[in-house]
Amino acid sequence: MNVDDDALLIFDEPTATFMPGQTITGRVVFLTRSPMKKISVTIQFRGECKLSWTKWESRCIGKKLFLKSKIVLFCDKGESQLEVSKYVYPFHFSLPSFIPSTFFCKYGCIRYTAKAKIIRPRRPDVIMTLMFVILSPIDLNDVPSTYDPQCALKENPYRSSCLISGSIKLLAYIPYSGFVPGQTIPVTVKLDNKSNVNVDYVIIRLERKWKINAHYTSSRKSDIVRKIINGAEKHTTKTYVVQIQIPNSLMILDFKYCKVITETFTLHVEALGSDVRRVAFNVLLGNIPLITTARDTYQDNQTFQLSVQKYCSYKSIPTNYFPFVD
Repeated sequence: MNVDDDALLIFDEPTATFMPGQTITGRVVFLTRSPMKKISVTIQFRGECKLSWTKWESRCIGKKLFLKSKIVLFCDKGESQLEVSKYVYPFHFSLPSFIPSTFFCKYGCIRYTAKAKIIRPRRPDVIMTLMFVILSPIDLNDVPSTYDPQCALKENPYRSSCLISGSIKLLAYIPYSGFVPGQTIPVTVKLDNKSNVNVDYVIIRLERKWKINAHYTSSRKSDIVRKIINGAEKHTTKTYVVQIQIPNSLMILDFKYCKVITETFTLHVEALGSDVRRVAFNVLLGNIPLITTARDTYQDNQTFQLSVQKYCSYKSIPTNYFPFVD
């Protein structure tokens, strides 16, 4: 609610939180302290993205308008007179179905506002502004590829003094690739160490990457979850099943209708010793979970091996990072 000495702007929804396609309802309340003519009452809904930062001593600015709509609630051209009283002007506005979520960061924001304006004769205009929040949910069921298992393989010979001394093979597998906060990502890791050196440990981490585009591109990466497990000694093979817990508090926002900001999540598996092997694949985090997920094949070693043969054929997997977000 926004308050002026003579007016109020009120949303019927007390949290002022809405979803794309939803209807916003509310009212503008106006108190006249003396008879008036030529009064107009309007409300404007606006949604825009504004971002700015400095790079190489240049000021980068990104702007995009998602929503702009003006509604006339009352317009008196002088034919009648408003007596001293309280007047209520209800409004309703249907939000577009294709708008991004509200977002704030140190570089700027995606912000939505409603601005009511009352024009009065011989007195200053009354202007009231209220911010409202848009939460655009990501339904994983709308993305068929999230049901597919993912597998990544990295195999490299280990060289000691320019001589090949065996090989180290790192393979990682997840039974599907769509998750929501609070769920766990079941990661199967197979480490086949046929070299003469030990692999000390394996790091599994879920990385979030923001990319902001305005003249220049600015990227920021951060680890949401990071887990370390034991590696494999020389001439040994080990298989692990690791549960990566996604925090319940993680806020997932939908930016598919915003070309200025993009967000990606990548699951990295890294084997560290005297050399480093990395594999990674993109996962999709959403707000509405998959109705039926892939069967927990990672718990069945035989099924896991069949999945490896199907999705990670050694002949079809390149020896470079697959696919890897650097």
